Amino acid sequence: GLMYSLNSGQSWQLSRGLSIGKVNAVAVDAKNKCIVYAARANQINKTTSCGREWNEVYAHAKSDVLITSLISDWFKPEIVYAGTSQGDILRSDDGAAHWRVINRVDGARINNIVLDPHDSRAIYVATQGAGVLKSVDGGANWMGYDRQQFQEFPNARSPHGVFLDPSVHDRVYHISKYGILRSEDGGLSWKPLTLPTPPGEVDIKVFTINPKNPNMIVYASQTALVVSSDAGATWASRKLPTKREVSWLVFDTTNPQ
Repeated sequence: GLMYSLNSGQSWQLSRGLSIGKVNAVAVDAKNKCIVYAARANQINKTTSCGREWNEVYAHAKSDVLITSLISDWFKPEIVYAGTSQGDILRSDDGAAHWRVINRVDGARINNIVLDPHDSRAIYVATQGAGVLKSVDGGANWMGYDRQQFQEFPNARSPHGVFLDPSVHDRVYHISKYGILRSEDGGLSWKPLTLPTPPGEVDIKVFTINPKNPNMIVYASQTALVVSSDAGATWASRKLPTKREVSWLVFDTTNPQ
């Protein structure tokens, strides 16, 4: 189910109405923190009461199709995007009351959806098998970045995620089994970062950027956090206190240390 904390993680509560089942994604309304969307199996659920009550607002017709990604538009929070395990990208313009498919990549799982922090109409989508998709008009039209851009980087056509630098316009990071790629032009061209391990040796699945220092970037291996303070020129490893696989990394926006 879904758990939440009201004291920065010191204690946790189980959200009533969403207390069972694996939650694959969560999106919080940028202007009303009590409005939350959660993806569970083939469903999208919504609360307007900070998790006290939940309502199903979408269910895929096929029970084995998972909702894999959710994001609420930071400029117009009533716009919500979702991705599925079979390659559908969905959009709602009315707070999840109604949905439509705005793009479909058959058989390519949607791994994550991100919105440009400078223009929320610009959408980037990481897919499992079809590279990166981008729209600059809220999903009306799409362009794909796969074969030409990624042909020299083995396994880069199946990125686990794309990440946009909140401080540097058009700087995009791409993580995959190849390693980490960076674009300075909104995805038109990519260059690999030199990591402590050779390309393809570590399957990088999680990554984050310091929101107040674009030169500090972090990824996780199976046993360590790997940190760069100079935008990827050099790296330092810090051993993790667990042997379990890391599934998410995020900086505290008020205290990035």
